[in-house]
Amino acid sequence: HLSISDAAKARSIVGGAVVVEFPSMERVVFYALPAVGHLMSMVELGKLFLSQNPCLSITILSPTLPVEHNLVSSYISSVSSVFPAITFHTLPPVPLLLGN
Repeated sequence: HLSISDAAKARSIVGGAVVVEFPSMERVVFYALPAVGHLMSMVELGKLFLSQNPCLSITILSPTLPVEHNLVSSYISSVSSVFPAITFHTLPPVPLLLGN
């Protein structure tokens, strides 16, 4: 999990990617839209980053999908087992507050 102080040290790299500098490693954080195709694209981009710098740690953030999808769960499990440097965090849903 990134703290506010970590976020303050972040610098933008490409679109939704951010590199946060830590003493011993760099972490790239991607934000994936809640769609399987976008999640897969973020994973492929993470793999590309890792091929250029194997010391990176990749975190992919994604909002909770409207419907639980077994394909997404199995894909995430598969990627996590083959690429331990790629981790996934699902963001909790945010309730919409309708104003008066």
